[in-house]
Amino acid sequence: MKAVCLACLALLWVVPAQAKKPAGGYTLTVPQRCARLPLLRDKQGNISFFHPKELRARAVRMVKPDYPPIEQNAQTQGSVLIGVVVGTTGAVQCAWLVEGHPFLGPQALQAARKWKFQPMMTASGKISYGGLLKFNFSWTDGFQY
Repeated sequence: MKAVCLACLALLWVVPAQAKKPAGGYTLTVPQRCARLPLLRDKQGNISFFHPKELRARAVRMVKPDYPPIEQNAQTQGSVLIGVVVGTTGAVQCAWLVEGHPFLGPQALQAARKWKFQPMMTASGKISYGGLLKFNFSWTDGFQY
């Protein structure tokens, strides 16, 4: 097992690769294509995920999703939660829709794939890690992180 950044552990949720309710109450199922990647894990093999607020703090490039005009005119609003796996270079390797409006989800997913984060260093080198991004769409205020 690789060494873990001790300062980072307080910011992480530990989530089994199958559906589970982490501290924030989100149901998280990691797609097989993502769970197979070499991710930060605990001793039981559970994948560690950054909370949306903490993951956003690690971002070096954030991309706003497009708010589809037809959805804004229809006053469609809500939050979209995207799960991401950040690779050793800081680029998003894998992204999936965790929960959210079906018409707003694809826009948030497309934007999340373009984000870039700080790589995570351990004693044995760089390691991939997981996290959650939350996008809020409001027809009165537009888009908010």
